[in-house]
Amino acid sequence: MAAGRGRYELHFRRPYRLSRIGLSLRPGHPAGARVYVSADGRSWGEPVVTIHERTDHAMRYDAIGRTARHVRIVTEPTRDCDPEIGASCSMLNEVELYS
Repeated sequence: MAAGRGRYELHFRRPYRLSRIGLSLRPGHPAGARVYVSADGRSWGEPVVTIHERTDHAMRYDAIGRTARHVRIVTEPTRDCDPEIGASCSMLNEVELYS
């Protein structure tokens, strides 16, 4: 859970051919995210997966079909967050990567 936008990065010791990603964002709330991959951790390019206003109740899967050593997931802010978090928040509930 992040106040506002969230950014999560996964770094691997070697490149992997990533076939798909499973994401569960903020369960029961419309949420969005962008997934980027990189060979060097500096050049990210365009998102390989983009999710808009999707309400998750379980894991959902998207194809990637790229080789990468680094994965970045940027979650978009949503409303109706707990008061102690703030006016907007984002959540990456669960992630799975397949190679």
